[in-house]
Amino acid sequence: MTNRIGRDFRSRRKHSPMWEYRLYFSLIFLVGLVPATIHCFLARIGVLERQKSWNGIFRCAWDKAQVYTPMIFSA
Repeated sequence: MTNRIGRDFRSRRKHSPMWEYRLYFSLIFLVGLVPATIHCFLARIGVLERQKSWNGIFRCAWDKAQVYTPMIFSA
């Protein structure tokens, strides 16, 4: 009985960080869309210049989310 409870608890712990990671990733991605959109808009009207490495709004927000989400989980 003790082994079964321990095993069930461990299996639940393995699955919870995945949905939590995806939740944080999604939130960071959505928040990252705002500055990326503003940057793109300012570049279109000529206030800012885009670098050659600029890959678009979604790619910029995706890259930010890929960087910041593991930082949250490693802390």
